[in-house]
Amino acid sequence: MEKMIPQELFATELLEILKEAFDTHHGVFLDKGTSLFVALDQVSFEAASVPIASGTVSIASHVE
Repeated sequence: MEKMIPQELFATELLEILKEAFDTHHGVFLDKGTSLFVALDQVSFEAASVPIASGTVSIASHVE
């Protein structure tokens, strides 16, 4: 017998995971304050424009 996940439950949970990854902490898998947009807000545009090491690209390049 196949066990099926209701589509609405799956979509709701997936949306919560994506929100946490990019914007808002929900306690699913990240520590508070480590979502992508929250972390990027802490980096100035000057710092983001400078390559971290010789021969590498900047944070701004990756985000673009």
